[in-house]
Amino acid sequence: MILPESLTLSERIPSSLPMVFVPGLLCDASIWNAVAQTFSGRHATSIADLTQDDSITAMAERLLKDAPPSFILIGLSMGGYVAQEVMAMAPERVAALILLDTSASPDDPARLQERSIALQSLDIGQFRGVTSTMMPRLIDRTHLHGPISKAVQDMALRVGSETFLRQQKAIMARRDFRPVLSTITQPALVAVGDCDALTPPEKAIEIFRLLQKPSFYLFHQCGHLPPIEQPSRTARVIQAWINAVTVDG
Repeated sequence: MILPESLTLSERIPSSLPMVFVPGLLCDASIWNAVAQTFSGRHATSIADLTQDDSITAMAERLLKDAPPSFILIGLSMGGYVAQEVMAMAPERVAALILLDTSASPDDPARLQERSIALQSLDIGQFRGVTSTMMPRLIDRTHLHGPISKAVQDMALRVGSETFLRQQKAIMARRDFRPVLSTITQPALVAVGDCDALTPPEKAIEIFRLLQKPSFYLFHQCGHLPPIEQPSRTARVIQAWINAVTVDG
């Protein structure tokens, strides 16, 4: 793990702050359950609901309404977009930021076209959750034929087509977060799977370079979803980073 230069005591955050976990597209709370449970003995933990709104701003507003006054914010994929929006709206509420497998830049034309095609499939009643074609872009190939693949597919079907429509519209209309990142003074961890095909490591590196107090971690043999592909390692990485940027109190 690449850690920030040593933080002074005054720059460190309390070690027992609440933690708010933010899921990604077509993900429910189960994406974070295993990781969040490892912190429940020392931190109050909650998992944001991104299923009800059709804009990143509205998702961020809902998160802030339900969140404690000050917290550690952990966003995955689309949850990373929401986390960055929270940093733009209410940076004083967030003590530290963790961004996993996400991007700060808007979609390029090819990705926008992919999303548009996915939305068109809903019009003819063809929502199938995460298809066999999409799965290799979400998880590492070592997980393609086993319980992790099934868990991802089951989760997407639970979330359903109506939420998928809202979430895709929100993602397509999101802002460019790169100007926001350079204003963030809180310690931040950026992590990504080395086999992430949706938001590859160069996206994470771009975020890392824009932050003022960044740390970086690369998951090996991991795709877009470390919390479900490698939950134990994800928890250990987060805990190690929290240990580096906090102080008891």
